[in-house]
Parts: sequence; structure tokens; C-alpha cells
Amino acid sequence: MGWTSSDSRTPRGQRPADPRRSRRRIAAPRRVRRAPAGPAAPGGLEREILRAGAFGQLAICALALGIMPIAYAAVSLPKHLIDLLRMGDGPAGACMLQTRLLQGVALGLAVLALHGAAKYLLNILRIRAAERMRRRLRLRVLRGAGSGGARRQLGPVLTQELEIIGGLASELVATPLLQIGTLAVVLLFLGREHVALAAISGLIVAANIVALRPLQQRASEIARERIGLVRQLNGQLIDLAPIAGVLRDCAALERLRLRHGRIKFLLKLLANLMVGATPLILIGAGGLLAAMGELSLGALVAAVLAQREIGPAVRALIAFENTRIDARARYAKLFPAAPGPQPGPARPPRPARPARPRRAVLRLRLRRPAGG
Repeated sequence: MGWTSSDSRTPRGQRPADPRRSRRRIAAPRRVRRAPAGPAAPGGLEREILRAGAFGQLAICALALGIMPIAYAAVSLPKHLIDLLRMGDGPAGACMLQTRLLQGVALGLAVLALHGAAKYLLNILRIRAAERMRRRLRLRVLRGAGSGGARRQLGPVLTQELEIIGGLASELVATPLLQIGTLAVVLLFLGREHVALAAISGLIVAANIVALRPLQQRASEIARERIGLVRQLNGQLIDLAPIAGVLRDCAALERLRLRHGRIKFLLKLLANLMVGATPLILIGAGGLLAAMGELSLGALVAAVLAQREIGPAVRALIAFENTRIDARARYAKLFPAAPGPQPGPARPPRPARPARPRRAVLRLRLRRPAGG
């Protein structure tokens, strides 16, 4: 028996297709190139801080919120101590008064110690968050600079710029929570004693913001302009620029310093005025309410002591806003966003592939030999 093969569909002059060659090749997957990042959206520094140190910022947030009840107890403590003085009638009352006063003082010392320990831990967490952010930014700057002479100019960047940018990590969550929480605690305490005291304190907060915020922003702008002019002057001195340009920059620097000094001392004047006027206003309004029998003496003293937290909290919030704006400007200048992909010409359509020849079908036919 023998095997023979015949092709009934293969045209003449064409070799039958090899089944191994006619198989389709599996194309390897292409590498997808990621497009460069587009322009940075506002708030890029804040997002990087929250993304890089999410756990630390959550710990800061939890501890800052936990300080608020302790702060309320510390604010209301003088009221309870003074109200105890009205209970000392007779020998038995005097003995009971001494015992309760000692208990109140011990409780007050414990509250103050707990408040100080919580703030200490909060400051430790803030320092860690700031140092981690500075280390992250230093590594990013060093990797981008490469090696060689480019690193010689990184001294001011690593010491000055990153100090301010990385320092925002310690204030981004802690400062708003602490200062707004302090204002909320003071207003809540005064509101529980009398609504008029809370209303007066709210007006004092609004007056601080309206009077101090524009001046503080202007002072920060002049300070940033002065820093840029000082750098320009240093560059001219290094490059041995003409003496006329150096003298013009020196005169401009002198004018900026005089303007900054005037605004700075005006801010100090208004802040001192607010600090001195606030207790007088509260003492006058609280004394009137105490004379009418609507406010106790302990509540009046506690309100006068609590108002001391209003001015520093407002000034800290204004300073935080200016620090955030300054840090964002420095961050955008130090780490500019890569430009987005530019629209290029349209690709020409691919030519159509030629039709594949039809595969030849091999038929096997069994031929029986004669006489077998």
C-alpha cells in the first residue's frame, strides 16, 4: 500500500502553501507611552502633602480635635474656682470651701498639665511631618539636578526654599484646626454664659480679620518682592554687572524695606490696640450684665481671661494663609509642571493589506496497488 497526494484546487505554477507559514503571527503587545503631566492644578502642594504623609496628617487631626475638650475645661476652670468663694458661710462652710478650693486647684493643674502634654505631642507630630516633607523634596530636587555643576547652585534651594515649602506640612492641618477650634471654644463658652458676650466676641474677631488681613497680605507681598530683589542683586554681584544697575537695585531694595517697615509697625499698632481694647469692652459689657444679675462674677472673670485667646488665634490664621500662599508660589517655581501633549498632524490612514491567497487543501487519496 502506498500513499499518494493530489491537489485538486492548487492553480498551476503556484506552490502549495505551507501550513506552518500560513499561521497568523501573534503580535507582541506595544508599550503604551504615558503622556507627560499637564499643567498643575491649584492646590498641588496641599495634595502632595496629604498624599505623602496621610497617616501623619490623620494623627495630627485626631490629636488636635482631642485637645478641644481639654481647652474648654481650661477656659471654664476660673469660673468654677471663683464661684466656690461664695460658699464659705460659717466655720463649716469655710472648711468645706478650703477643701473644694484645694480640689479645684488640683483639678485645674491636672487639666493644664494634660493640655500642655497634648500640645507637646502635637508639636512633635508636626515637626516629623515637616521633616519628612523636606526630605522628600530634597531627594526630588537632587534627582532632578543630576550630577556635575548643576548641584553647586542648590545650596539656597535646599536651605531656604524647602524650609518654607516643607514647613507647610506642619501647619496645613494643625493650624486651622487648633486656631478655629480655639475660637469656637471661646465663643461657645461665652455663649453659654450670655449671648451678648458671644456676640461682642464675634464682632471683635470680625474686626481683627478686617483690619489685619489686608495689611498682613501686603506685608507678605513686599517681603517676597524684597527676597527676589536680593537674589537679583546677588546675581549681579557674582556676574560683575555694571555698577549703575547694582546701585538701582540697592535703591529699590531700600524703598521696599521702608515700605515693609511702615506696614509692619502699623500691623503692630493695630494688634496692640485690639489686645488692649478687647478686655475693656468685655469688662464693661460683662460688668453691666453682672450688675443686672444676669451674669456671675466667676463667668465675668473667665470671659475676660478667655478673650486673650481671640487675638493670637486670628493672627495665627492670617499668618497661616500668607505662609500657604508663599509656599505654593515657591513650590510652583521650583517644580514647574511639564507641558501637556501638543496636538500634532493627523496620521495618514494605513494602507489596506493585500488579500491572502487561499490556502491549498491537500487531499490524500488511498490507492490500492493492482493484484494486492
